Amino acid sequence: MRNSFSSFKIALALSKKGDKYDVAKRLNVTPDHVVRQLRSLEKIVGISLFEKEGNSLVTTSDGAMLFSIIYACIGQLDRFILSRRSGCLRIGFTDSILAYSFISPILDHYKDQPDKNPVLTIDNYFNLMAQLNLGLIDVAVTPGNSFSVGVPIYAAGEYELNMLVSKGDPLCLTESFVTPSMAALKPLFTSEEIYRECFGDWLLQEDNTFICCNDMMYLYALTMTGSGCGIVPYCPDRNEEVLPFKALPFYPPARAPFNMFVRKDSNALARSEPFLKMLRENADRYHMIFK
Repeated sequence: MRNSFSSFKIALALSKKGDKYDVAKRLNVTPDHVVRQLRSLEKIVGISLFEKEGNSLVTTSDGAMLFSIIYACIGQLDRFILSRRSGCLRIGFTDSILAYSFISPILDHYKDQPDKNPVLTIDNYFNLMAQLNLGLIDVAVTPGNSFSVGVPIYAAGEYELNMLVSKGDPLCLTESFVTPSMAALKPLFTSEEIYRECFGDWLLQEDNTFICCNDMMYLYALTMTGSGCGIVPYCPDRNEEVLPFKALPFYPPARAPFNMFVRKDSNALARSEPFLKMLRENADRYHMIFK
């Protein structure tokens, strides 16, 4: 196992430098040792990691994939060590739209504890739950259609949705809230398929086009060009003076469900408790409801 770690160290150094002589000098070994360790590692993993290109070694496609996984693991380890040292909250979200709804409470949490800057993660549901179970994050926030794995502490809630309208759009000037008839005038864009259910049947009855795109910037661009209106969570700290959009609340209110999973250990609970307490005590400010 010790030799395997040594081989990985050499291979990672080679993936950056590509020169066995530079790597050997930096690691205080011989070039022949570098080659032997590399061949040993390739034998262990069963794939070719490098190929010769002139006097240099360049990574193969399989090698690049392996090293990207290793670097991602190293990044996770660095974040884990940093958060453990500082005692700050580690919170993960399954997607950017859901994370957007928690911008204000996260900023408020940081203002209340400026020495403990929260560590944020965005990943898919299964990776997020794996990180929670491994102790890499303290809290996982997921859409309401996700299920509890039974290990963490579980809480459910809802957050309010707004319709994003370009300031140059006539809709922006008509009313201060969105009625079903207003929302049916243009296509609606969001990155969440689950939002389709939040508006009930009235959108479908009005033959409204509901389009899911997987990128917030794409959503903003489509809204800015007048192609449609974006659906985003309410954000109380949004500075509408400098933004080209106006966020209009739905009437009656439209809300999307979310789940919060908190890791069931004393350290995670201690880090999470101030944030969860702040959320519940200021639910009206954040336009959230806890069940």
